[in-house]
Amino acid sequence: MRHSTSICIAGLLWLAAGAAPGQEPVGIVNHLPRDPVLAGVVEIGNPDEGLGKLMEFVTRFDPELDPTAWEAEMAELDQEIGCSLRGDLLAQVGPELAFAFDLPPIDQLMAGMEDPAAAVVEASRGTGLVVGVRDGAALAACLSRLAGHFELTVAEEEGIVRIAPPEQAGAELPADLAVYYSVGDGFAALSASPEFVASALAPRAAGGRLIDGEDFRRVFSHLEASAKGLSYLNLPKIRGLLEGSEFLQGMLASNQEARPILELIRSPDFTGMGVGATSVEIDGGVRRMTYGPRALAGGAASAGIVAAVVIPNFIDALEKAKRQRTMADLRNLAVALEAYAVDSGAYPETGGEWLPAESLTDALGSLYLAEVPATDGWGHPLVYWSDGVSYRIASPGKDGQMQHDWLAVATVDGAPPPPPETDLVFGDGSFQVPVEE
Repeated sequence: MRHSTSICIAGLLWLAAGAAPGQEPVGIVNHLPRDPVLAGVVEIGNPDEGLGKLMEFVTRFDPELDPTAWEAEMAELDQEIGCSLRGDLLAQVGPELAFAFDLPPIDQLMAGMEDPAAAVVEASRGTGLVVGVRDGAALAACLSRLAGHFELTVAEEEGIVRIAPPEQAGAELPADLAVYYSVGDGFAALSASPEFVASALAPRAAGGRLIDGEDFRRVFSHLEASAKGLSYLNLPKIRGLLEGSEFLQGMLASNQEARPILELIRSPDFTGMGVGATSVEIDGGVRRMTYGPRALAGGAASAGIVAAVVIPNFIDALEKAKRQRTMADLRNLAVALEAYAVDSGAYPETGGEWLPAESLTDALGSLYLAEVPATDGWGHPLVYWSDGVSYRIASPGKDGQMQHDWLAVATVDGAPPPPPETDLVFGDGSFQVPVEE
């Protein structure tokens, strides 16, 4: 299970039947945490019907796909694992599925990006799923057999099960990407955070539930609580994340296309109250209602604005951060090499070949550089070449492919061209760019 720093809105599709407007919803909603960025509950239909619709949709795009072969593969897997994915797993889930999505302070999240796995774990602490369960024992047994079939690492402590790929066996939190789940009395919880699972399995204490959030209560006091469906987006919290992040404010303020979203998020119409929507069955049909800032025309509009503007700019900012980190590493490594050359009279030679930059560890040691960087911001190996008189340190950039033969092409000192698919090469005291022919 992986998480994104994107902000979207999804459906919260169930509240307790028969409650009057303004009453507190009960049931699965009480397993969700207070004040997430967004939250939702979905009614789950018949699993066989859902799988059939999925296969019908897929075969529209791939007519050569044989649904009967897919059914045969499912039956073969059932035989191999010793349980039925339909009867013992899917059929035991429901009828409601709830989720919460949250984020820590953005600058805190960005500071941990050098260790993406740890950042994902940290970001997941308020994010996860809670689902109704019909037969918890059958569900847990089938999950265990399925994990064993795929040779996953499974461990259980105090009723919480940890599942991870085999290569992560023994990895310590928070640097892994394990999934945690637990099955309790009528409910199951799933998250990349064991804390979420532990706190969600039993109904949360008063004061810590979704329905106890000040903004949630304010929004849904205007909507029918006996809803078949409901959605909620916490706009005040989004504003708080923005105002508390120098990174996001700088990103939005420096981008002309992003400025409208910055102005909108800061406006009273956007931040005074969150957005809610309900779907109520009535007279054989469905009546939908929304409540929140008029400027957004409902929750879906706010999600569209965020998805269209914030997410692309956030991704662009991440790429720029990776590029800046790589350029800084190249400069620092070059400073250490030049100090070494002053003391030794020459740069460490490579025998005419490119070598991994980490091969310089013995030569530079802690005297010239505390730690020799091995990879660039995208995780590709940094490489080094020197004949003793000149040197080059290079990153292939985002695509991981060198665009030029840097030992043959003529170069001049200059700033590297814009990202992302460009080589970053530092040599003889400055960044190098190819001579234009």
